Amino acid sequence: MRSTFSEQLKSRRQQQQLSLQTLSERADVSKSMISKIERGEVQPSLDVAARLAEALGTNLSEMLRVDQRARVVMIPQEEQAVSRDPDGHHERRIVSPVFEKSSVEWLRITLHPGTSSGRFPGHREGAEEYLLLLEGELRAVIGGECYRLRTGDSLYFEAHHTHEFVNVGPNLAEYLIIVKR
Repeated sequence: MRSTFSEQLKSRRQQQQLSLQTLSERADVSKSMISKIERGEVQPSLDVAARLAEALGTNLSEMLRVDQRARVVMIPQEEQAVSRDPDGHHERRIVSPVFEKSSVEWLRITLHPGTSSGRFPGHREGAEEYLLLLEGELRAVIGGECYRLRTGDSLYFEAHHTHEFVNVGPNLAEYLIIVKR
């Protein structure tokens, strides 16, 4: 099953019988912005999309793609769900299958020099993230504390804290993140 973020947003909001106002307050996103996203008039930034997903009790990966469970699931690169910030400087690629209410998601992120992933809200208590920096230099800001990473470095953190990743190097930064909920 594949659908657009805007379709998922509207469908899940209506299934939960949430008004635009209620979702707006939960996600800290304006009512007019949510309405524009649902109508497909604008594409949200990744941090806005993540806040909306969290406010709906799900995650961004489930809002972008849900796969059927099978013994083996192969996802060719051209079929992997990709979301980009409107400026094109941040790409988030879902490289693992996404099953409804899945406890693990695997992402491949690319950031241009001097750009940020955006500030992501903390996940629910007990969530964990594992990061491996494949290329470049990153500053990770986890719950207000900064960590500097270079190519090959890895990082684990309890993901109920807000988090942001900034490319502080002169080249593209590429990293893998595994989110365990």
